[in-house]
This record gives sequence, C-alpha cells and structure tokens, in this order.
Amino acid sequence: MFTTTVHSVVEAIRSARHVRLVGARLSGKSTVVRAVAQQLEASGIPAIALKGDPIASGQPGYGLEQFAGALGLALRSRTVTGMVDQLSVGVDPRTVLLLDDIHLMDTLSLQALALLRDRLGLRFVAVEPAGVNRHRDFPPCWPETLVKLSELSFAECTMLVHSALGGPANLAAVTSIYALTGGAVGMVAAVADSARLTGALQLEGGVWHLTGADLWSAHLAPLIDGTLSELEPDQYKFVQWLALQGPVHTSSIPLSTFPPALVRRVLELRFASVVSGAENGLLQAWPPILARRIKAAISPDFRALHEMAQPTDGTTEPATMASPAAADAVQLAREFAAHDEHKSDQTYRRWRISPTSATALAFVYAASGLGQQRERLRQVFADTPLPTTQPSREDMLLGFQHVQWLLFEARDRRTALQRLDTLIASAPQDAPAIRFIFDVTTTFAGCPAPRLRPDEPASSENVLTWRIVAALIRGDMAFLRALLSAPPAHSKWPLISSFVKTAILLMEGQARASLDMALAQREAARVALNRDAYCVFSYVGTLAASHLGDMKLSERLLNEASVIGRPGLGLGTIQGAVLVMQAMTAHFSGRSALRDDLLREASESSPDTGPFLAMGMDMPLLFLESTADTTALVNRMVALIDDRLDRGFNVGAAQSAAILLTISWGDGLVDGLQRALEHSPLPIYKNTLELARLLRQKDMEAISTWLTRLTIGDDHDLLMRVVGSRAREATRDGEVSFATFLHTVLHEFFEATSLQSTIASTPPATISTREREVGLLVGELSNPEIAERLGISRRTVENHVANALRKTHTANRVELAEYLRRTKA
Repeated sequence: MFTTTVHSVVEAIRSARHVRLVGARLSGKSTVVRAVAQQLEASGIPAIALKGDPIASGQPGYGLEQFAGALGLALRSRTVTGMVDQLSVGVDPRTVLLLDDIHLMDTLSLQALALLRDRLGLRFVAVEPAGVNRHRDFPPCWPETLVKLSELSFAECTMLVHSALGGPANLAAVTSIYALTGGAVGMVAAVADSARLTGALQLEGGVWHLTGADLWSAHLAPLIDGTLSELEPDQYKFVQWLALQGPVHTSSIPLSTFPPALVRRVLELRFASVVSGAENGLLQAWPPILARRIKAAISPDFRALHEMAQPTDGTTEPATMASPAAADAVQLAREFAAHDEHKSDQTYRRWRISPTSATALAFVYAASGLGQQRERLRQVFADTPLPTTQPSREDMLLGFQHVQWLLFEARDRRTALQRLDTLIASAPQDAPAIRFIFDVTTTFAGCPAPRLRPDEPASSENVLTWRIVAALIRGDMAFLRALLSAPPAHSKWPLISSFVKTAILLMEGQARASLDMALAQREAARVALNRDAYCVFSYVGTLAASHLGDMKLSERLLNEASVIGRPGLGLGTIQGAVLVMQAMTAHFSGRSALRDDLLREASESSPDTGPFLAMGMDMPLLFLESTADTTALVNRMVALIDDRLDRGFNVGAAQSAAILLTISWGDGLVDGLQRALEHSPLPIYKNTLELARLLRQKDMEAISTWLTRLTIGDDHDLLMRVVGSRAREATRDGEVSFATFLHTVLHEFFEATSLQSTIASTPPATISTREREVGLLVGELSNPEIAERLGISRRTVENHVANALRKTHTANRVELAEYLRRTKA
C-alpha cells in the first residue's frame, strides 16, 4: 500500500533532498519510515532512525543518546556544542536521519541534530502528524520535499482488512470498518482484528461477514486513548463535547467555553472535521471511532440521560443526514451507513407493530442490498400475509420484490419462479405485465432481453419503467427520444427522465454533457441519500469519464460508489459492474490480491454476462485466463461480443467491442463492433468504427485524409487508444512502416493536437457561486490558503477547483482565474 510513498521518499533522498513526511495519526507513518530505512540500507546509504515518545519528550538529550547509541558512542559532554562535536566525528556524512514522531522528541536533541545536520550536510526525513511541527527547534532546510500520507482509499482498506484477517471480507464488512475508522491504517487493522476476536466478524465460506454485533469493543480502548492523550485538556474537552453532541452546527458551539482559536486548532490536528463540506456548518469528532470511545467511557447514568434527550419515535434522522455535497469516500460511507441503519431499523419497527404489505414494502425498499439485513428481509417476506385473490397494489409490489430477492439475493431461481407463478395466479389479469417485468428484470441475471413492441401501451407505471430499461439495453434510441418528447404520466418521471437524458447524451457521443448531468444527479442523490440513484449515476458518470480519458475522475467515482453499499433489488448488477471495473484497474496495475478480492465480491451480484459494460464476470475472466496466443484471445473477445448480441444486449456489445479494440487489436473485433452498431447505430462509436475500418485496410493516405476531416470531440481519447492498439499490433507483426506511421499519427495528430479551441467552443456548464469564489483565488493562493481564507476544508477547495476546471474547460489554475475574471460581469 505504501510503495508509492516509500519510492517518493527514497528518490528525494537520492536526489540530495530532505523530506518532511506528514500524515494523520495512525496513518502508517512509522511503517513508511521502516521501509525507507530498509531500502536505503539495501542501496548502501546509511540510515539512523530515531523515534520520539511522550516520556522522552521531557528528558533533555534523550534523542541524542539514541543517536549516539546507534553509532556505538557514549556521550561524554553535556553541552550542545560538545555533544555535536563528538557526534560529528563518529557519523558518516552520507547518513540519513529518520526522525519519526518528531513532535515527541525533546527540544535539546532536536536543536543539536539541526546543528549537526547543517554542519555535516546530513539528509533527513522528519515525520510529523497533521497540524503539528517542530520548526522552531528543527527548522526546515532547503531543498526539502513535502510528502503527504493520505488516509487509505477504499481499495487499500480492502487490502489491509484482508491482511489483518488473513482472508477476504465482504463489501459490507469493509465499508463498515472504513466508515468507523476514517481510513486510518492503524485503526483499520485494529478494528478488523478486534472484530474477529469478539465475533463481530464471522468466517463463512472463506469470507468474513458482519454478524450484526458492534464493531466497537473494549479491546480498542488503549489504542484510541493513546491517540486522544496527545490533546491538551481544553482540546480534549471540545472533542468530547463534539462526540456527545455531534455533528453540531458551528452556530451552536458555546464560544465562551470553546473559543474560535481552539476550534480551529482541533480541526488542524484532525481530531474534528467538517461534515461533507463547510457550507452546512456542521462539525463532528473525527474519525468516528473517537466518538464511539468517548461515549463508551462516560458513566452509564450520563449516557442514559444523553440517550433520553434523543428522539425515540424514529421521526428525526441522525444529523449527518443533512450534510450536502463534496464528501470524500470515508464520509460517504459513514453517511449512507448511518442513514441505512436508521431507515431500516425504523421501518422494521413499524412492520413489527403492523405487519402489512405497506409496512413490509417500506422496509424492503430501505433494507434491500444491505447484507446485515438479510435475515430480517427473509423474515418479513415469510411473515407478511398476502391474499390469494384480488391483491392490492402494495400486495403485488411486495410479491414481486420477493421474487427479485429470491432471484438476486438468495440466488434461488427455482423458488423465484414458483413465487412468480403464485403471484400471477392471484392476479391473472396482470399476467402479461408481470411476465414482461420479470423478463426485463432477469436481463440483469444474464437472461435475454425481451423484444419491444412500440405500439403496445404501458399498462402501469412499473411496466413503463421496465420498458425504458429494456429500450436502454437494446439501444432503442427512437423509443427513448419519443418518451422525452412526450413525457408520460409517471410519479417518478423527473428522476427517470434525468437518467434517460444522461444515457441518451452518452450514447449520442456527448460524453461531456452526459458527465455533467450524471454528476449533478449523483450529487442530488447523495444529498437525498438515495443509494440506488447514487450508484446508477456514478456508473454512468464513470462510463462518460472513461470515454473522455479522465481516469482520475473515473477512479474517484468508482471508489465512492463502492463504499455506499449495494443498491436495491435488481440493481445489484450495477454494484457488481463497479467492482469489476475496479478489479480490472487493479489487474492492469499488477495488484492481483486486490483484484481477486474485488472479483470475488463482484461475483455475488454479477451474472456471467450482463446487459451493459462490465456487468458480467466473462470479461474479467477472459483476461485472467488469457494466454500469449493473441489470435485465441481475440477469438474469445469476438465470442463475448456475439454472446451479448444473441441476448439482445446491443449497447453492452458495442461498449465491449470498442473497449476491447483498445486493449488488443483484431479484425474480428472490428467486425464485432460493426455488427453491434448494425443492431443499434449508436453515434458514440460512429467515428471509432470508421477509423477501425481504415486501420484494418492499412491505407495510410486514407487514414491521413480521414483525420484531417475529423472534428475532434469527446471521442478523442477513445480514437487515440484504438490507434495505439493497432500500432502495437503492427509492431508485433513486423509491419515497420505502418507502425512508424501510426506512432507519427499518435504524436502529430492526437497528442499534439490542441483540443482547447474545439472544447472551448462548447458552452461551459454553469458553475456554482462557491466554485466561482474559489476559482477567482486559485491563480494567486494555494489550496490551504484558500481554505483558510474562506473557512472551508482543503478537500472542499480541491473539489471546487476540479469542478470549475472541468466546467470551464480551462487547462490550469491560472487560466481558470483569468477566465472567471473575464466573465465575472
């Protein structure tokens, strides 16, 4: 996990630079220091590691005694200059000083080591926790490289949990640990190990699952207490207050007790954080496990009084649910987990009081996709009475939800079909509609897509919804455009139409517009904590970002979508697709352990073949089982495309063909893309097919002519990757002149072509007031300086800058600020 960080530190040292390594507490800083020391020693560079601790900080000269001991010396002098003189003789000038937890080292030692460093030109690595430095005693020294150690990404958390448990954990378990710990390395490992010991995690079929028990346990108290012990008494009191009250609005903070300077300092130390951006003004103790420890430590009487003050009727949701945009993955995991737990508990209690179809349906909608609610769902489906004749609308909906649950969660197709027959028998007049909805639903389990009859009217809102899904799968653009031109009566039409518009924009090749709309709808879903919509729009946004070549944004969207939990029944395949795409990223970057964990998790919700890109296990397995025989590989790829076409997955077939062409060139793949577009002529791949035909013909003059007539647009990156794939194939086949020509095309046309004028001609998306405010400052101030001036977090600034750059199509911060100044009026 720390390979990149260790490499950055070692390369800086080899370049004769000093390093200051900064990270949150328990973020793995000491692990990095040990790895750096090993690499330096292995390469012949002497390294001495010194570590501060709370006791040593009060003993003058303790760090120097450590240093002398490492050199095999006994310090005779007790003056700073005398000790420095003695150490100067005994130390190799090539030595690198590794000062771990420098904030806990004694003042005398730091001042002496700074003097020794300056006298001999020693290089150093100073390790500091966020918000704390010892610059007064150990001043920065140029040239110095700042290396920041961030909290774990969700993928890294998955790997660490696997390591701590000695085996993979399912998505729900990793998400819960991630949300509780904030991604701090030491806390993640400790919580995973503690949960194993206490039974909060249980091994089933070689995979660790949540049992429903609390992840917090007394085993974790010493670790958290040690972290909290670094706070000053007034700082601890504020963190304690936040833990018991929070999240709280800044306006409700008693400033006479907790003055602004104290609040700012606790935020700098990362013991508190803004809840999902600063605009809402909510603060919370951070990471969440601190609040769990503080609440566990207070007396039972006090805790009882605190709980009595909270609403008990289930009408008020936790304060975290009010938070708006710009959340990172950890905060997202916590918000959705808190919402899901509250909503499912609330609706389950109502069902227990009154077990009707309506209350059962409310619980099913809240709990579907949540692994920890599996047994409750089984109970609700089993114990809710349904009439055998004249069922109500709620009865029918609940019955069909049970069918979907059996199909996608229990993986019991036989019982699902029996339940479907029972449902049809209770309402034979609705049999055609029920069977149609079931047929479309099962496409997400790999079954063929039903054919649409445009002249057939929709008998209900549900039938219309699933007709739209079927049209998207088959790529029936005419049907979808007709719906938008004459909106039907549908209670959920605003959300459905937004998705249809986003999908149509993407299929028409307007990937940038599709991305903007997907991100906007995704943000609305996040505010509403709508897990289904958030996952769906994250998936579409990922497809658009990947098409544009924005791999960083694509990775972020995937990461954030993976931490919120699986969406509801019938949509779990989308979560599977998210995991498959993450697994493929891990595969092509050589992270096989992470890839295997992600694919194992994806297999629980993915069919062999799915209707859209990455919705199936066949594509990743194709690469895992591939050999050096490129002809055999291409033949398997072509078979994969044809299989999708046979099932009516026309859009998925075209998506797969285009992506596979960028990975491994083959004439059969060109034919496969052509067949897919004959079934559904999607404009997004029109240029790709035309270019692929020319590349197959190897007509260099025709290719050059075609490129000169091409208007570069949103498919620029895809076309470039297709040319790159053909160039690799030409090189392998010894087609020297053609390969040279293609490499020239890549450089002169694609890489050297300025897209700015073409993209800038597209009207920029509207930017928010806060994005404009931040953007006007980026030309002169750094992100931390902007954050301090506006009173928002650094991450919020980063998100606003990224959004403003994307929406205005500017290339850098200077251009962004200038553009906003010009358009300010």
